[in-house]
Amino acid sequence: MKISVAQLKAIDYKQFAIDHGEKLVMVLVGVLVLLALLLTNWAPYPKDPSELMVKVEDGRTRLTISKWPTDKRQSFRTTPENDIRARVYTMLSPLAVTPFQYTEGPLFRPLIPPKEPIDEPRWLAVEDLYTEFGRFVLAAAMPEQPRGAKANLMAAADKPETIESEIPEEYRPRQGGRRRRPNQRAVNVLPQSILLGEDDEEEEEEEREERRERLRSKKSKKRNVLPANAVGHGKRFVSLTGVFDLKRQLKLIGKAMSDPQQESNLNNVSFLNIEIQRQSAVKGDNPWSSEWEPVDIETTLDVLRESIDLDADIVDVRISDYVITMPLPMRGSGLWTPKVASHPRIENFQLSESEMEEQNAIMEATIQDLKEKQEKVPEPPRPPKGFAPTQHDMRGTLRKVRGNKGGARSAANRAAGQMADERQMRETLARQFEQRMSAVDNLLLVRFFDFDLESGNTYRYRVRLELNNPNYGRELHEVVHEGVREGQSRVTEWSEPSDAVHVPFDFKTYLAGVDVPRGSRPETALIDVFEWLPSVGTTINDVVKARLGQIVGGSATTLVLDPVQETLEEMDVTFQTTEVLADVAGSPIVNRNLHPDLGLQPMRGGRLEMADRALLVNEFGEIIALDPISRERERAWSKKLVEFERHFYKDRVQAAETLSRGDRRRLERNNDDDDDDRARDRSRRKRPNPRRRSDY
Repeated sequence: MKISVAQLKAIDYKQFAIDHGEKLVMVLVGVLVLLALLLTNWAPYPKDPSELMVKVEDGRTRLTISKWPTDKRQSFRTTPENDIRARVYTMLSPLAVTPFQYTEGPLFRPLIPPKEPIDEPRWLAVEDLYTEFGRFVLAAAMPEQPRGAKANLMAAADKPETIESEIPEEYRPRQGGRRRRPNQRAVNVLPQSILLGEDDEEEEEEEREERRERLRSKKSKKRNVLPANAVGHGKRFVSLTGVFDLKRQLKLIGKAMSDPQQESNLNNVSFLNIEIQRQSAVKGDNPWSSEWEPVDIETTLDVLRESIDLDADIVDVRISDYVITMPLPMRGSGLWTPKVASHPRIENFQLSESEMEEQNAIMEATIQDLKEKQEKVPEPPRPPKGFAPTQHDMRGTLRKVRGNKGGARSAANRAAGQMADERQMRETLARQFEQRMSAVDNLLLVRFFDFDLESGNTYRYRVRLELNNPNYGRELHEVVHEGVREGQSRVTEWSEPSDAVHVPFDFKTYLAGVDVPRGSRPETALIDVFEWLPSVGTTINDVVKARLGQIVGGSATTLVLDPVQETLEEMDVTFQTTEVLADVAGSPIVNRNLHPDLGLQPMRGGRLEMADRALLVNEFGEIIALDPISRERERAWSKKLVEFERHFYKDRVQAAETLSRGDRRRLERNNDDDDDDRARDRSRRKRPNPRRRSDY
């Protein structure tokens, strides 16, 4: 039967699928099953099942004993980059908003912001305490001496020219013999208005230059510029120096006041007092187990009262305060060194001789300028203590001038007129003055000298300061709590303890030899004693004899140097130590022939002399063994220091001793003329030290 195309198009395929679809599926399944049966290999498994079990066990064993190479293990190690769990956790965590927050304050600020209440600032303690022991000659005053006293022949000698570069500054004489430093009461560099009279523009320049030359030559001839009634006394002291961070304290006060402008207001920091405590070392495992004891500042003030004047300070007045910075007493000999009078953190503010002269002239001119204008530096509500009774507030005075540029220029011109003869120095010094006064205040020097010392003791110190409360008397609504405005003063914390400083005895003893007498008399020790003499402040040296059980010392005639009176002469003195001779033995003689194994070198007839020996006991019960060899270098250095001390005076005495009788008479007549000059100088009114208070 032939099916045409038309018939195919007429077929209902949907109905056909419904009627015969299951039949087609059954046929297809039967064909697949038949093919599977025909194509399957029905042969049995050729191997034994136990072989399969052996392979499984072998693989398990190899897996157990095998090791994963480190390089491959590191390649699969979990890191933040491939840690899927961490990345998923980060993706599911909330977004951190901290990096996108605005923390600079409110978005909209009022035109006049409300003032924050004032809080209590943190008060800083004194930092970096340094201690140093020293001795010096204090220039004090004595009653007037009768005219016709012994002529000072030392003044005629020329200046020595040996080993001066090796001599420490504390052993050098004052510049020009008994010359005063720039900051003393009768300043050697006087104002032009006093030395040359008032400037007269009509006066010829040649005549004025001649007057200046005569003045300079007159000043160069006058060597004894210390007051005629000056006398020297020796003083022992421990210098205590530290620094107060003024700039940082001002920032803390400005932060507490919520006012940045207050960070530069120096009036917010004004000192009222300084307290010093001292601790003495004791025996035992803990040498600092003793109690802290207050140091009486009156002892130091008594020394300043005894001083004939204040010495020139070696640091800039900008970094000192008249309450917490002790002024330097007048030295009769030597110079103040940064080791005892300054601090390592203010090295840039240490002054040279010329800068000290400039500073003194500036201070003197500033005070004179304020006096002429009848201006005063305002006093604090509560009178300060510390060292305020001894000196003027020069830092406050100069700060007052700093605020007035015209006043600064006037004071600078006045200071230039005191210091220089040339007119161009006025402008130079004026610029230096303005630069010095416009410098930023960063640190303040804390300085104290302790004169109440006991030889043999070891001390350490601590300091705290009392300041005015800048918030005292404010309204209650201006402060955080009422305690901020209560109390006129505030006290800082105690500073960290200073390093330990030892106070040595005033004497040193060395064994010079042993005197072996004939007969039954005991041996005598020859002790070379170096003793610092407090009456003049210099060292005496001589060899004294000591017997068993005796205190080392005794009377002797030896050279005594008085640097203030400029005398070096033999005097009867008494050496006083606290050491007792406990035993002495002369050098034994050893026969080298009896000890060939020692390899001793012969000295006298085949014999060897050993060193002399002595035993001393000090006041603490300690035994000191002496011999001439073990401390030979120390003894030589002690002698060297005595030479340094006497160097500038010994040569003058030797030169004076070589003078002829006629030269001596002429020198005595010149000294009588100098006495007349000094008498006239005393009759004149001396110009006061610009730093020292006149009522002190």
